[in-house]
Amino acid sequence: MSPTRSRSTSATTSPRRWPARHRSRSAASPAAVGWPPRCACRRGRPAAFVPRLQVLGVPALDVASEVPRGRGMISPSFRDLVRRVYFPDPATRTEPAASPLLAPDLRGLPRALVLTGERDTLRPDGDRYAARLREAGVEVWHDVTPGVDHYFLTDDPQRARATMARVAGEIAAALA
Repeated sequence: MSPTRSRSTSATTSPRRWPARHRSRSAASPAAVGWPPRCACRRGRPAAFVPRLQVLGVPALDVASEVPRGRGMISPSFRDLVRRVYFPDPATRTEPAASPLLAPDLRGLPRALVLTGERDTLRPDGDRYAARLREAGVEVWHDVTPGVDHYFLTDDPQRARATMARVAGEIAAALA
């Protein structure tokens, strides 16, 4: 049975409680822009919390900079809305927890899976982050889905299944 289709709503089986039950092993979050997992890897945590893996799907990794104008799904006005909602104080947008791409040092972060769409206006964030992580000695798997925009898993179901199987395998290995 999948973790999202639970027969019981008890505290031990509820999908909403999964991150709390596995707090010592994971940094899971339902946030639309993926900010909390990135933040969890960047911020200091108690010794019991040691992130083992970053999984970043079509990530916005620099919320301080403007998105280039283009035909992509993520318009500058939408990016501005996200920035105003998550980071109402513009001064906080350059902090590493908000914009890990702008962090002065990425050494010591866990291995990363960076998934981007070839035509996504946020792809440069993923490309640059993957490159900076590699320069910092962090192992990275950077997957660019060809010919697609921000919703990169919708055009080719076979590729989407293979990509998600790889991600699931990486998560299972990191939690083992």
